[in-house]
Amino acid sequence: MGDRAIIQLRSGSYAAKAEFSPCLYLHWHGSVAGDLIRDWWEFMRGRLHGSYRLGDVQYGFARLVGLAHNLNPDSNLSMGVWNSTTEHTDSHGDFGIALIDVEEETIKLHGGYGFSQSIEYGRRQNGTWPIPEIFSQFRYVEIA
Repeated sequence: MGDRAIIQLRSGSYAAKAEFSPCLYLHWHGSVAGDLIRDWWEFMRGRLHGSYRLGDVQYGFARLVGLAHNLNPDSNLSMGVWNSTTEHTDSHGDFGIALIDVEEETIKLHGGYGFSQSIEYGRRQNGTWPIPEIFSQFRYVEIA
């Protein structure tokens, strides 16, 4: 039941040096996970306030949770966070899992429908999508 999504951030090109955020679990908002990620990405790039912080996993995750909370601010249900020191791979289905690499600015999607309900797929590179390429397909988003 639900329309679930899991979103996790990572930084570090080498597995031994990779830093992973906790996992953000959304129970009812999988269909808007693409919009949430796009809004978070724009915010972290400094489009709204001029301060680029995209490469910071911990700070970025805090902002992601804040934006996700705004999807259902009057409820204590539908959103959770759990610690993870590795890439999370166990999907509930629905949207699935989005692993966002904040250094490479790419998204790896697996275990669900991903962005297919929101946008057309961009060019796939080694199982990941470049973030600017994905979001340039939203008709109302301008990508520099």
